[in-house]
Amino acid sequence: PGYTGPAWYVSSSGNNSTGDGSSSAPFATLDYAIGEAAENDTIKLKPTRSNPFSGYGNYNINPQKDLVIMGIGGSDSVTINVGASSNYRYYGFHLYNYTYTSLEIKGVTIVNAFSPDGNGGAIKIQSAGTVEIEDCVIGPGNKAASGAGIYINDTDVNVSGTTIKGNTAPASYFSGNNIYGVGLYINNNNSNTVNITNCVIRGNSGMASGPQNNMYGGGFYASGSSTTNFINTIIFNNDLSRSGTQGWWSRGGGGAVTNGAQVYFVHTNILNNNAENTSSATDGRGGALWLDGQNGTSVYFLNSIIWGNTASTSDASEQMFASENFPNIVMNYSDAQVVTSGTDNLNEDPEFANEDNNNYALSL
Repeated sequence: PGYTGPAWYVSSSGNNSTGDGSSSAPFATLDYAIGEAAENDTIKLKPTRSNPFSGYGNYNINPQKDLVIMGIGGSDSVTINVGASSNYRYYGFHLYNYTYTSLEIKGVTIVNAFSPDGNGGAIKIQSAGTVEIEDCVIGPGNKAASGAGIYINDTDVNVSGTTIKGNTAPASYFSGNNIYGVGLYINNNNSNTVNITNCVIRGNSGMASGPQNNMYGGGFYASGSSTTNFINTIIFNNDLSRSGTQGWWSRGGGGAVTNGAQVYFVHTNILNNNAENTSSATDGRGGALWLDGQNGTSVYFLNSIIWGNTASTSDASEQMFASENFPNIVMNYSDAQVVTSGTDNLNEDPEFANEDNNNYALSL
C-alpha cells in the first residue's frame, strides 16, 4: 500500500500527481492534502522561503473534517499568499458547513486575501463548532469590510500567540457594506466564547471618503450576547479615517463593542489608536473604543492600560471611550488616559520603554 499518513506533507515545490504526501514526496496544495487526509490527521506545510503557497488549491480552504494544519518552522517560515485582487476575490480559509470539535490552524502567515462578499478575509469562520488559531500572522494585505484578518460568527474560537496586522477595509471596494472590525470581527449569539490570548492586533485600518458606509472598530468589533476575553494582548496603532460627505460615522479606532457583548480585558493594553472623521466636528469618536450599551453591553478591565488614543471629535473624554445607550463599564487596577472610577485606577503616563519603536514594556 502507498503512504497513508497520519502526517501529510505539502510543499510549494511538491506535486499532486506524482507525490504521495510523505515528507520525501509532498503534495503541492493544501486542498489536495486535505482530501487525502483522514479525520484528526495533520497537514504539515514545508517552509516556503521565497516561494509561498499560492494559486488554485491554496485559497478558499474548507476542510470538512477535524485536522491540524501546521507550518513547519512556524509563521516566519511558512506563508500562504492568497494572491487575490479586486477582480479575483478569495478567502484564505472559509470554515463553514461543518461542526468542528478540534480544528487547528497553527504556525502560518496568511496574506493578500480579498473578501468575495465583504465579510471575512484571511480566515472566515461561520457556525463551525470549535476552532483554534495558534502562533499565526494574519496580514498584511488582507482586505474586507468586516474581519479582513479574522471573521468569527457563532463559533467557539481560541486565538493564541497570533499577530493580526496591516489588514485594511477600503470602503470603495465594498459598496453597501458598513465596516466592522477591520482586524478581527466577532458576532456570536449562541453562548459562544472567543479567547484572544497573548496576541497583537496592530496597524489595521478602515478608510472611507464621500458617502461610503459607516465604520466601527479599526482593531476589532465584538457583538452579540456571548463572551470575548482579551488576555495578555496589545491592541495598538489601529485607525479609522473618513473624509468627505457629512452624515457618515467613524467610531472606535481600537475597537467597538455592541449589542449585548460581554468583553473582558485582562492584562491587555489599548494604545495609540485613532478614530478620525474630518467631515464632521462631532464625529470621529472613541479613539480607544466605541461602546453601544444596547441589550446590556458590558466591558470589564483588570490590570490593563488605555493610553495615547486619539479621536477627531472636540469632546476630550471621547479620545478614549465614546458611547451611547449606557453601556456597563467596570475598571479596576488599571491605568487610563481619562480619569475612570474603580478600585486603584491610575491616570498617569505609563512611561513605556521605547514607544517610538513599538516597545510597550514598562520602563519602571
